[in-house]
Amino acid sequence: MAPTGRFQIRHGSKILRSGTLKNGKATITLPKFKKVRSYGLRVVYLGSTKVKKSHSSC
Repeated sequence: MAPTGRFQIRHGSKILRSGTLKNGKATITLPKFKKVRSYGLRVVYLGSTKVKKSHSSC
């Protein structure tokens, strides 16, 4: 069973993008950042009726 439901890509408390998983996958385009450097991003899966919410940082 592939997860479905909504997700968010966050930088700190700011939501950069959000979307919906289809068959466990999603494709997004991140906004351009003003400076070239490392950015810590967090992916937040908001859950669905069948799968609990979760998150991961990179």
